[in-house]
Amino acid sequence: MKKCDYCGKQISYSEQYCCDECSKKALKYYHFERKFKNIFGFFNIICVISVMAACFLSLLLSAKIGYIVSGIALTLLGVAVVILPMPTLNQIKKQKIEKAVISTRIIGGIISFSGVCLLIVGLFVV
Repeated sequence: MKKCDYCGKQISYSEQYCCDECSKKALKYYHFERKFKNIFGFFNIICVISVMAACFLSLLLSAKIGYIVSGIALTLLGVAVVILPMPTLNQIKKQKIEKAVISTRIIGGIISFSGVCLLIVGLFVV
């Protein structure tokens, strides 16, 4: 049996979605993805460059500055992934849209939590 492209329920081979609600939610997701894809990519690049710069700063100046800048960048990246979940096409293919968005938000929460931990280490431990 074929599965609904949004929720993953089993459907007949002639259909793409199990109901009109799933069809509307999938179209809403694809519109959202198209609208915010470039903003999300730009923000990801800025955060990754910030983490690399923080590693470089920790070598040149002090580890404390590196931890703080890395913590801020990872926290912002995690929050962005939670707010704008953009799962990969492979994730959507395997998990379908609904579960892929949830798992992406969980990953964003983990990234944000690790950023907060680095920030705490930079402020209070080092």
